[in-house]
Amino acid sequence: MLRAHGRENDGIPYPPQPAQNGLCFSWRLMLYPPEAVDYVVVHELAHILEKNHAPAFYRLIAGVLPDYRARERLLKEIPAKGEPRNDP
Repeated sequence: MLRAHGRENDGIPYPPQPAQNGLCFSWRLMLYPPEAVDYVVVHELAHILEKNHAPAFYRLIAGVLPDYRARERLLKEIPAKGEPRNDP
């Protein structure tokens, strides 16, 4: 199952994932560059096999996106649609 997540939340593109390995994505994700979107999708798919952020999790991601660290930084460095991020 893959569906858009339309809930107004804190602005980050990582909403809680439903049970049974379904994926939800915030509509805000489409405001980011495609490289960042790819990272988020691969990140969430990796959670199907590895439920935490242990080294094995990042090895899975690196196997698909060797440059995942640069893509991850895009989520932090480039505000969605040019708006400032509201990081706590």
